[in-house]
Amino acid sequence: MVTFVRIREPSSPRSYVLCSNPRSGSTHLVSLLQSTGVLGAPYEWLRGDGGTGHDDFKPYPTDPEQQLAIMRQAGATPNGVCALKMFPEHFDATSQARWAERMPNLKFVQLIRRDLLGQAISLSIARQTDSYADWMPEQRPAVYSRAHIARCMDWLAAGDARWSLYFAQNGVTPLIVTYEELCEDPQGVVTAIARHVGLRHATIGSQSAGPRVQRNGRSDEWRARFVAESGDLGVLPGLRGVTYAEHLWRPQRVQIAGAPAPPIRAFG
Repeated sequence: MVTFVRIREPSSPRSYVLCSNPRSGSTHLVSLLQSTGVLGAPYEWLRGDGGTGHDDFKPYPTDPEQQLAIMRQAGATPNGVCALKMFPEHFDATSQARWAERMPNLKFVQLIRRDLLGQAISLSIARQTDSYADWMPEQRPAVYSRAHIARCMDWLAAGDARWSLYFAQNGVTPLIVTYEELCEDPQGVVTAIARHVGLRHATIGSQSAGPRVQRNGRSDEWRARFVAESGDLGVLPGLRGVTYAEHLWRPQRVQIAGAPAPPIRAFG
């Protein structure tokens, strides 16, 4: 049971959305934010596919309007703060609801991971094993594929770029926090988000341990191998044909280094 630490704040409705990409530390940050008891419950309320990061809502509706109704209640804390976590693919699936125009006093927080290669390796492993957190056992072994890691890098870079374009064209200045800052100073990150939303402070709950980092020796080995095979200081890479509407292929066999990138299957 999470212990909520509450502080006195005005109860005027306000909201924020945590904008990010997979393998950025967002699950851990969500756990910390919810533990404060004053920063909403920023789960993946709007997805469009009937999935959600909250175990209390299974089965979950696929209609974005029904998802919005749930978010307004379950995503809010008693002080009037409602929160949401969103990846670009979730935005695409629920854009018809125009949710950003319907959330009160909406603020944007962007969580990025500066170590793009580490993020891509983590995503490649997670997509192959279906293990997205330390408590989820790996369903199948992960096989090193230079092409798939490169594909993951492109996909993640495209996602971050899309958020940047979204903010720019809407004149939005988000609060930007990083995975690295979150690992080093979690309370500092939570405090910054609280102040961005309009609260003076928010204290992480004492029992909020959150998920553990899944990175291990395998990740380090894949990093060294990828850099050895791909590094070339004379080449400035471009995006290798990834369109964000396409999701990531899950490898079922060894990908030989240097072989053409495997096809990308549609999300789902």
